[in-house]
Parts: sequence; structure tokens; C-alpha cells
Amino acid sequence: MINRRFKDYFDKNKLNDEEYDELINLKQDIFKEFEAKDLDETNKLRDELISKNYPKNKFTDKLIWKFIIPYYKKLTTHLENTNIPSTNNKIENIFQKVFPKHIKRTMKIEQGLLTRFMLKLNHWNIKNEKEKNHTSF
Repeated sequence: MINRRFKDYFDKNKLNDEEYDELINLKQDIFKEFEAKDLDETNKLRDELISKNYPKNKFTDKLIWKFIIPYYKKLTTHLENTNIPSTNNKIENIFQKVFPKHIKRTMKIEQGLLTRFMLKLNHWNIKNEKEKNHTSF
């Protein structure tokens, strides 16, 4: 969602190189905050995000003050409690992978999930057969 907002803003507005670089730095800082491993680091990055002087315009204000800061607690809850997964998609947690939207749609039904599981199982079988038949010299 963040990438989409930045892309839309870049497409609609003509920016010079300096403004573009500042917004890219803002985007990287936001992603660093989400990728932090513990809550203290995330809090530190949030404070830095607030204190840095990014270009003051509607886009940055709306992004920081209406999108990130109000939902900060919700976005970092998985760091406080280890029983909460970072994603709420159970299928992605099972396969340990983030899937594209078209695969997520097919896996919402039982047939799609079973098909995906069988593909993964067949791939695993093929891979392990090659290792079994491998002879060393």
C-alpha cells in the first residue's frame, strides 16, 4: 500500500531530483521501521521518522500523521507478543512465503489450497529422489 501511494504521487507530480531523493529516503525509513526486529528499535525509528525534516506537503503529512502514526500500535503488535504472527494470513504462515494476489485468491478455496500443497509435495519428492539416486565417486 505504501509503494502504491508513492508510485501514484510520483506519477501525478513532477519532482526535481532533490525532492525525489528525499521522498525515497522517507519510504526507506518507513520500511526500516516495519522490518525492525524488536520494539525498542521500532520506537527509536518512529521517533527519528517524526523528527526528520521531510518536505512538508500534503502527501508526507497525510502519510506520516494519518496512515502510520495512528496505526503504529497495530502495526507493531507482533513485536510485543510473539504469539501473534506478523501476517494474519494463515496460508502464508503455513507455506512461510508471501504470495501474489492471484495465488491468494485461488488458495481461499479448499481445492486451490490442496492443489498448491500437492504441487509443493511433488516438487519435494522430485528433489529428494534426485538426492537419493545421486552416487558419489
